[in-house]
Amino acid sequence: MMQRIRKLLSSGVGLILLFTGSIPGYAEVPAPSWMGIEGFRGLPWGVTTGRAHAVFPDLAFVRYAIIDGKETPSTVYERKNEDRRIDGIRVDEILYWFRSDALYKVTITLSSKVGPRTLETPAAEAFDRLRDTIRRVAGPPIEDRTRRGTLNANRKSVWRHGDRSIALSCFDPPGVNGEELVLEIERRTSSKRRMPE
Repeated sequence: MMQRIRKLLSSGVGLILLFTGSIPGYAEVPAPSWMGIEGFRGLPWGVTTGRAHAVFPDLAFVRYAIIDGKETPSTVYERKNEDRRIDGIRVDEILYWFRSDALYKVTITLSSKVGPRTLETPAAEAFDRLRDTIRRVAGPPIEDRTRRGTLNANRKSVWRHGDRSIALSCFDPPGVNGEELVLEIERRTSSKRRMPE
């Protein structure tokens, strides 16, 4: 009799643990390294370009970018020898954005064309996969838009995760028989803080 009660209690506790592990919020989903709160791939948010060069000597200047005429222009860098994969997805470009000599944004881009045997581009497949990954870690998006385009659709999802904004979009570039995926991770701060040298 006691043995039967113990078995029943053990089974009940096991079911409760299994059930609570499947409810969002109870089971912590580990964030992929590219979604780290502190930075991106070993570079802390707010790090200076000098310090970034010390961490990644292959960091090379790409261009200046003026996003808003009221803000300081950004300097954009890329790593020459970087493994250009996010969640196992090969991407075309990973750019590191600095403003006032502090890392504040990273953009990842994948351009793809419709193939002869498929109507789903690698960019569209990557959008679905990355959206699922981000949603598991950051929860449902605060903005989710879909507009019909020539292929799948022009889609955009935005999340707030800690002090960062994560925007994922997939759209049809004009004049191209394909799609482009853009993942943008931006640190949002109210005060301009810099990392110490």
